[in-house]
Amino acid sequence: MLIGAISGAVFTTITSENMKNLINGEGFYTNENVFNHMIDNGVNKQDILDYFGFKGKYDPTNPLFKKSNGAAITDVKTGEIYFWS
Repeated sequence: MLIGAISGAVFTTITSENMKNLINGEGFYTNENVFNHMIDNGVNKQDILDYFGFKGKYDPTNPLFKKSNGAAITDVKTGEIYFWS
């Protein structure tokens, strides 16, 4: 039982968001802390989307947002996702 607990703790640490951020050079921090650090340091919003694995483009000027008040929208013709917030 002790071995199971230890291996579970090790597996949880290795697969945690903190470990993934450490491997990506952002320190052993939660995604929320990494995100806030990126925003505070003026990191390009597209780079932030890419870092966290969002599929889509940051484009606050996209005319599709005139028909929506959401933070993201999908172009029904192309399937492309756009973010503005």
